Amino acid sequence: MIFGFLLVGVAFILLGFLQDLPDGWLFIVAATVLRMTEGIGSSLAFTGMYTLLPVLFPSRVGLVMGVFEVGSGLGFAVGPPIGGLLYTVGGFMLPFVSVGATVLLIIPPTFLLYKKTSCQPKVISFGVIRRLSGNFVFVLLLISQVICLTALGFLNPTFQPFLHKQFGLDELQVGLVFICAPAMYMILAAIFGALADKFGPRGFIVSGFLISGVSFFLIGPATFITTPRLWLTIVASLLMGVGLAPAFIPSYSDLLKIAKTQHPEVNTEVLTGVVSGLTSATLSLGEFIGPLLGASLTQFTDFQTSTVLLGQVLWAQAFLLLGATLIDRFHNHKQSP
Repeated sequence: MIFGFLLVGVAFILLGFLQDLPDGWLFIVAATVLRMTEGIGSSLAFTGMYTLLPVLFPSRVGLVMGVFEVGSGLGFAVGPPIGGLLYTVGGFMLPFVSVGATVLLIIPPTFLLYKKTSCQPKVISFGVIRRLSGNFVFVLLLISQVICLTALGFLNPTFQPFLHKQFGLDELQVGLVFICAPAMYMILAAIFGALADKFGPRGFIVSGFLISGVSFFLIGPATFITTPRLWLTIVASLLMGVGLAPAFIPSYSDLLKIAKTQHPEVNTEVLTGVVSGLTSATLSLGEFIGPLLGASLTQFTDFQTSTVLLGQVLWAQAFLLLGATLIDRFHNHKQSP
């Protein structure tokens, strides 16, 4: 985790000096290498944090992950305006150097916090990963995480053109509509995390996918429902955040619960390391697929049809997860004396 912070901080600072390079292949290669380094550092940092949180708060995993997602949401919300302000004040270099320096300043207190924990290096057996990959519900939950992040990024390349063309919204108005889903997600993340800790995660995940599917049917909306209306699109955006929060937030604690149940003999820190690594991978995959899928679908069909297709995927995932859960519980009930 600390090494990840170091990579991110150094990469960001060096990105600020790209303006001094000549145009051409040197600039492209340097920018690509630094962005890849930043991505590797971010993956290391996120994996470390996902591993550490359940160890520090074993009985409140859902709540802690919800608070963690609130922090991530705040970062995504305030990042662009702060970056724009810094660019206005100091040009291209200032935003990158400021962010990089801030990340590096986080390292000393993080190191001190880590030293106070009981976490010790553990060897992760690939046999654990192999056996978990044979658990259908476990794999289905990983796919659920990919779908959630895909849904969050799906609208990035297509929503702005749709809002501008359909309703004539300017950039500020588009931004306000765009922020509806992330804002609701951020507000409800910790709440659903706490509720999942108390009542169990699976029901919230299934319900979240069903609600998210409805939101994608309405955001266009689907041509068989009604004609496009701005108020309905805004409501659907809010509903998307309401659905994706319970669909994603409890999934980590559910994965960890399955891992502990299937492998009670394995050290908890090893299991959290496995689950956090897999979660980081699913997040990156979903963030990659989302914009690519959104842009690709609109090349072959209109915005309304593409959102309906994703809504169907969300509903299909909900029913798959529900069916797998019922079968799993029936099987466990038959085996119990």
